[in-house]
Order: sequence, then C-alpha cells, then structure tokens
Amino acid sequence: MKKSFWAPAACLLLLIGALVHPHIGQHAPDASASLALTRYSEMAPRPASEPDNFQLLSVPISSTCSPKPNDQIGQHIRSIYQDSKGNYWFGTAQNGLVQTTGKGYTYFTTRDGLGANHINDLTEDAEGNLWIATHGGVTKYDGDRFTTYTEEDGLTDNRVWTVLVDRFGGIWAGTHDGLCKMEGAQFAPVELPKPDISPVAYTTHLGTVWDLVEDRAGNLWIGRDGYGVTRYDGQRFQTFTQVDGLTTNSVSSILQDQQGHMWFGSFSAHVRSATQSTCRPLANGGLSKFDGTTFTQFPEVMGLYHTDISSLMEDSDGRIWIGCQQIGVYKYDGETFHLYSEDEGITGNYIHSLWEDRGGNIWMGYTGGVFQLNQYIWRNIKRSTPWGC
Repeated sequence: MKKSFWAPAACLLLLIGALVHPHIGQHAPDASASLALTRYSEMAPRPASEPDNFQLLSVPISSTCSPKPNDQIGQHIRSIYQDSKGNYWFGTAQNGLVQTTGKGYTYFTTRDGLGANHINDLTEDAEGNLWIATHGGVTKYDGDRFTTYTEEDGLTDNRVWTVLVDRFGGIWAGTHDGLCKMEGAQFAPVELPKPDISPVAYTTHLGTVWDLVEDRAGNLWIGRDGYGVTRYDGQRFQTFTQVDGLTTNSVSSILQDQQGHMWFGSFSAHVRSATQSTCRPLANGGLSKFDGTTFTQFPEVMGLYHTDISSLMEDSDGRIWIGCQQIGVYKYDGETFHLYSEDEGITGNYIHSLWEDRGGNIWMGYTGGVFQLNQYIWRNIKRSTPWGC
C-alpha cells in the first residue's frame, strides 16, 4: 500500500538542521536476516567508497524508454490497482483516476463524478464496485456512474487517505481526522483510543488515519499520525507506539506477510508549538517488523531507518517490497535487501505506490510516472505506449 506526503516547509528546514535519533536499544535484531545489500544499477565498477556489502548489478532500461515528463500518465502516481476484470487503475494527485487495459487510457475527473482529482487509494468490493479515496470524499464507481460520500454523509473529513473493504463487505475510510465506517447509506465516525504519549509528535495532523489493513485473523490494523498503530479485533482496541518498538508514532503503511508478521512503515514526526508556527523533529521515519511478541528495526540498512517509508507490499513469492522516500525501493527476500534506485533510469526516488499484477510484474508509482519491473527489465509505462517499451 501507498502513502506519501509533502511535509510543511518549515518542518523540513528544521529537519535538515537537527535530526534526533530515536532510541532503539531495547529492540531485538533480526537474526534471520543478513543485512547484505544489493544495489541494482548500470553504474561502473564499485568505487572505493562503497561498502563491501553492496553489489552493483545491471538492470537495463532501453534508451528509447527514457522517461519524458509530458508523456507520463501522471506526475504523482499515488495508487495502482488491478481489478477483478483485469483493468489497471492509477490514482494520481492531479489528473484524477486513470484506467487502461493496455490499449489506451481513459481519464476520470470531477467532471465525471469523482470527489476530487487527488486520488490516494483504491480497492474493490465483492460486487465489483471500485471504492476510491480522494481529497473530496469517498467515491464509489459501479462501472457506470460515480457516487461520492462527503462530510455531509458522515465522514469526519473530506480528505480521505485510505479505504478498505473488510471480509464481511464493510467499508472503512481513514480520513485526515480519524476513522469512519459505512453504516447503511452513511458513514459514521469510529472513536479510537488516544494513548498517553509525551511529547506528542506527528507528521501533518494529529489523528489522521494513513492506512488500514485487515489481517488473516480478521483484526483491523489502523496506521495513525501521532498515535502509532492500533489493532481492533471487533471488541477492543490495542495500540502500539514508539515505546513498544515502532520507529515513530506516525505509521504510514502496514503489511501482513505470509508468515503472519506485521510490517510498519513510518513517517518522520515533529513536535509543534501551541500556535503551530514552529516545529522541531522528534523522531525520523523507518521500517519495523512485529512477530507478535517483538519489534525489530533495521538501522543497519540505509533507507530503512531515519527515512520516510511510503509503501509496503509482499509479492506472490513472499518477497517484501519497501518504498523509501528519496532512496528508492527495496526488495527483501528474507535474507538480503536489494535496492532499486534512480540509477536504473527512473525519474527519481520519490515512490508513492507498489502493486504486483497477476503476471507477477511489479508496478511502481513515482513522482514522475509509472514504472514496471518485469524480471530484470524496467519499463516506463507512458501515454504513447501503454505497456511501455
């Protein structure tokens, strides 16, 4: 799943000036993982400054596939989804919702009924309806028409970051101001516990729900800005915070792997003044893994500690994909972390979304366009050549 953001400029300046490292001494290392790194690029032989645990391998991208800004599906690809009919959908931050079968594109915008042209998340229910998290509410698309639910329909905020259909068909929405669930034809707020945290630090808005995941036992996991991650079993809530082992209390992305372990990506968190005029960094983002008892962090791996994690995904072979802002995308096979970065010809390292299609291809949504990794070949998926080149 995908989540990224643009932090306030003032906080970014302060973050550059003073980084505060969270204390992780109480967390166990991951004994099963040798933290060897493999960096895929077309670079020359490893320079002397590169550590020994980097291996530079070649992942070719055709020169005719060079990314061209004016030919991209969108400049900010916030979400990628393949529906039950095989259609591909791309949620953008400016151009609305894009649909393709590989033979051209159809763009849907507010003129067609979308709540907003800023799309954050996509999912599908058992009837084939598409549910879309937008900055203008939750939009449902039945293949014929769009229906949008807003604050007038019970949402706590029209800025919706994530939407989930649970195993019983229930619709959940994570908004800029908390969690909501559809009850009948309306949404209703779900009151979440507020853990005792001091000092309180968050990314953009205290209490925002960034991500929602239902695990195989039916528990709902709720990634929150400033309040960590909350597990809901249908009767009671349990919240985990930085004290328990999260890298920060701003949980941006959640994943349950095939072994049942939970993975959490976090954003950097800041302490704001009472007037919101100043902020100071308290903790930097990163990746953490929870096996049901112990949290593990990965400080040895560049980009998985003190870096904002925007998206997490597990592929059909059980490999974990991790989107790291300004670093690139890691693939973890259980032993080694392999880094894919802009050295492959990608437009940049600002990653928003990850998806695996039915053919095992990995799709990545960046600031700068859509890229597909098929075996060891990168393709830039463009308007002029829908399936890349």
